[in-house]
Parts: sequence; structure tokens; C-alpha cells
Amino acid sequence: VDRSRGFFKYQESLGGRKPVKEAGWRAKAPDPAWAVAARLQFGNNSSFMSSNSPSAPGAPKYSWRRELNRYHWLVLGVASMGWMFDTMTQQLFALARRPAMRDLLGPGATDASITTQAGYATSIFMIGWALGGVIFGVLGDRIGRVRTMIATILFFTVFTGLSVFSVGVWDFNLYRFLCGLGVGGQFAVGVAMVAETIPDRARPYALGTVQAFSTVGNMMAALSGILLGRLEQSGVIAGRSEE
Repeated sequence: VDRSRGFFKYQESLGGRKPVKEAGWRAKAPDPAWAVAARLQFGNNSSFMSSNSPSAPGAPKYSWRRELNRYHWLVLGVASMGWMFDTMTQQLFALARRPAMRDLLGPGATDASITTQAGYATSIFMIGWALGGVIFGVLGDRIGRVRTMIATILFFTVFTGLSVFSVGVWDFNLYRFLCGLGVGGQFAVGVAMVAETIPDRARPYALGTVQAFSTVGNMMAALSGILLGRLEQSGVIAGRSEE
């Protein structure tokens, strides 16, 4: 009985079915289930095939930027700039945490205690970051993405500034926790806004642009650290060297 669609025959016997090769025929195992499902799903879907096939010769090259209107650019710009300043804030904190802890702990602080407290401050900041993504992500569904985005930006900017007025380790860590809430929430809400607003075909490029701006924020923080270090060495600003 031929049940192989032209590749091999099955021989019925008391012991079950087994494939029997014939001369000039190539034996082939049946297609796996996932391949059959994919063929049924996409085999006759012309729109899927056309969206992933190369452009015809002479056709204009696809540009995802042409699909964006003013509102799309506004959303993409706000999300990208917000994430850029988020990453800048993170790196500036990494540069300033040890000098900050040295000043807050006082002249009698040992290097070990400074390192320990700096590690605690970083951990508290990261906890706030994780919770901020959850809290503001849910809040964005309740009150809207735009309002939530404004709240997250205010959180990480205001509480970063308030860190300057810290008088002890505890209030410094509180400001870092609240700043972390804003950092985590801004990224979650910003990415959601871009994914919901940008057209489907341009969405991967837009999300990649948002993430690419994080490198700009990191470089801005690094340049700020280099500039402050040069100013300190030249005596323009006062500083305290590592002991």
C-alpha cells in the first residue's frame, strides 16, 4: 500500500508497518509536526511572504522613518531621551557613590565600611528599579502612559537632585530607592508606549533606537566624570582624592 506520497511504500504485516525502499526512490521520513503546522499556517499567506521577501529590482528601498508621523516621532523622542538620561543617572551614581559615602560616614570611616555602604546603596537602588518597572507598568494601564511617563521622569530627576541634601546614609538610600522606582518605571512605560504607537513594520527599528540611546547616556556620564576629574586636578573645583 503506497502511503508515502511518492517517496517510499509501507508494507503491512502482522508486526506493524515498516518502510520498504524501491529502486530509484529516495526514502524520506515524514515531516515533523511543527513543519506541517508552519506550512498550513503560512503556506498560502501571501501578505506574510511579501513582507519578508526581498524587494523587487528597481523598487525603492524600504525606510521605516517614512512611516512615522509627528506624533510617532514625539513618542519615540520622549522614550529615547528618557532612557538616555536614565542610563546617565545610573552611571553618575556609580561614579559618585564612594565619595558620597565617605562624606556621609564622616572622617572616621574605614575603607571597608565605605565599600559596604556603597554596595548597600547600589542594592537598594536596584530593588527600586525592579519594583518601579512593576508598579509604574501597572499604573500606566490605569491612568495612561503619558501621565505615568511624566511621573517616572519626575521621580528619577527630583530624587537624584535631593540626594545632594542628604545628611546621612539612611536618607541617601531612601532617595536612591525612589530614584530607582523612576528609572525602572520610565523604561517599562517608554517601551510600552513605543510598541503601542509605532506602526508594526517600523516597530523593531524604533525599539532598537530607544535602546541605542542608552549608550549615549553612558558616554555622557563618562565624559562628565572625565571633565570633573580634570577640573579637580586643575584646582578649579574642590575634591577629595581616594585614600
